[in-house]
Amino acid sequence: MTQISASDIVLLGEHHDHPVHHEVQSRVVDDWVARGRRPAVLFEMLRTDQQPAIDAVLASPSPSSDAFRAAVGWDESGWPDFALYAPVFEAALRHRLPIVAAQMPRDQSQALVRNGIDAFARDVPELAPVLGAPVPEAAAAALIDRMRSGHCGRLPESMLPRMAEVQRGWEAWMAHEIAAAVETDDVDGAIVIIGRGHTQRPLGLPFALAQLAPARSVLSVGLLEVPEPEVGPPSAALLALAAGHDLVFVAIEIERPDPCERIPEHRPKTAGEAPPAG
Repeated sequence: MTQISASDIVLLGEHHDHPVHHEVQSRVVDDWVARGRRPAVLFEMLRTDQQPAIDAVLASPSPSSDAFRAAVGWDESGWPDFALYAPVFEAALRHRLPIVAAQMPRDQSQALVRNGIDAFARDVPELAPVLGAPVPEAAAAALIDRMRSGHCGRLPESMLPRMAEVQRGWEAWMAHEIAAAVETDDVDGAIVIIGRGHTQRPLGLPFALAQLAPARSVLSVGLLEVPEPEVGPPSAALLALAAGHDLVFVAIEIERPDPCERIPEHRPKTAGEAPPAG
């Protein structure tokens, strides 16, 4: 844990539904406090327009994870069962640490999807250092590949560049919130609870934070999963998963439905075909 606790900002890139990953995150929070640090704990799962509700829970005499769950409407959010995340929230609440929302509000996200990244950068100029920074061609192509594979190759190629732009916009917004949190009085560093797809270099949050918080050390930790324990040198598959992270933690893969089954095949409309109703 020493390398993790020595960083200004640690990104804990999870599989959202893996209970072991959330246990590891809670231990990182406990370890930082045990070492005398008082980090802000930021969550991709919480929108910045929910911060007043979050602060109200934190200001109560005995804040609880159940009160937090109700205040942010977790059960209606679409994120996995709150019980998975409860250990992380309980660790932060137990130590009375700042809990900070990192994700953009829905109206901003809709504007980004609708209008594109250039318009979004004009509307939110504080993100311009990230959104206007040159992106290496190979990194941009790799992000497109991740969009393609992440949707099981079932989306039209024409959709992928805009999806990659949206991800970059989300990451710029979250990096801005992280950079602000780590400069707050009475805060010593930041622990970020976030999906692993946002933590991989050369882009992701490490790229965005390099533009917005260049003086801060950023450690990207990949919380990975493999089908079965590996003995000896890491396999090529594990090395591929670990690429782009500074440090990795590996857990055994959990059983889950095939995510590709939830993604419908897209087909081009023929001339004169009406769009689907609704």
